[in-house]
Amino acid sequence: MQKYIENQDTIRLFVTSFNDAPEANIRNLIGYHLTSKFKDFHHRFVTLVLPHKNQPEQVNGCDGDWYTGIQIRKEEVQATFRNLNLDFFLENILFYDAFRYYGDDIYTKEDVQADKNEFLEAIADVVERRRNILLDEINNIQENFTRIKNGDALTVSEIEAIVEVKREEEDLQNHEEQIERYLKKSG
Repeated sequence: MQKYIENQDTIRLFVTSFNDAPEANIRNLIGYHLTSKFKDFHHRFVTLVLPHKNQPEQVNGCDGDWYTGIQIRKEEVQATFRNLNLDFFLENILFYDAFRYYGDDIYTKEDVQADKNEFLEAIADVVERRRNILLDEINNIQENFTRIKNGDALTVSEIEAIVEVKREEEDLQNHEEQIERYLKKSG
């Protein structure tokens, strides 16, 4: 598992149940990796929360509305990560209940497909965000390379400091030469 977590090309998907989200083992695993050497990799971690049937409607404050219950629970999961000092993207907390409409005659095939499409779009968005972050990194590297190549890598104050150090070094060399000449004359 460590190999996949360290791999730059991997997006990690952690799955947890609705009522316990995020479960302790996931909190610990994500916490370890986001607070250690992988601190800047929060955009590569995704938590998939799996609600069952009516769990979202039973969340306090949602008034029986599935979508409101999901939003409240999403904010609670984010708050849990925040309390652990983890910078976790809210958009990387996903919810999907494959059996949400199972056994209900009031929902159509289109409702089920729309739910699937919404989930797949959320996954595609995670991949797209990661892609954009990588493209930004590539652009930054290219810009830095171009600046270095053109000799623009240093700021004016850094260049002035280098010139001053070189001048002082030359002065020291001149003083050393004068001392050597004096010692030869005297000696």
